[in-house]
Amino acid sequence: MILDVWSMTPKHVDIRIPRTSVKGFLSMLPKHLTQHEPIITNLLAAVDYTYPTERTYLPPIEQLLALTKPPGARARGNDIHYLSELFFTNYQNYKTVNQWMHLLEALRPELVKVVNIGKSHEGRDILGVTIKGRNAKKSDQESMKTKNMAILMHGAQHAREWISVSTVCYIAYQLVTNYYVDDEIRNLVDQFEWQYHLSIGPWLI
Repeated sequence: MILDVWSMTPKHVDIRIPRTSVKGFLSMLPKHLTQHEPIITNLLAAVDYTYPTERTYLPPIEQLLALTKPPGARARGNDIHYLSELFFTNYQNYKTVNQWMHLLEALRPELVKVVNIGKSHEGRDILGVTIKGRNAKKSDQESMKTKNMAILMHGAQHAREWISVSTVCYIAYQLVTNYYVDDEIRNLVDQFEWQYHLSIGPWLI
């Protein structure tokens, strides 16, 4: 029997187990392990409860690009700030997260590139973004000759780690938004290649 261990200390172990397997599992425990209690009786209902009540609809790219036309708007990141106010208000589903990454690329094509690193178990694209500053820009031939310093951030490896998606997206957003505003951020982006990957689990639908 394969157990999904959620947490473990010298005094307790929390596991996820199908309802149909509970009786068989308890029969295999040593006789001195008699204390047990359910923590979440309906996991699907608990997950559904965390979803936002309304779907987030991100604006079309034309509307966002229009925000960059006033002088200084791009340098202040007004277009991406507007996008952030919509995106980070709730946990987002797979389609919205992918749309958000493509919008970042469209707004800052000189910094952001959407990459596809493969397929999930369910056959969906596993997307991410690569963020490179001006000093990190190199041709493919130059990149093969030198080793570029890179930082990889990977979220959503496990289905129950919902916050990891928002965390990875938020850090990427901060780097992109503040590139033209904050000297320290710009130095970090210029010095390193930043890669953000999201492994899409069955929860992110």
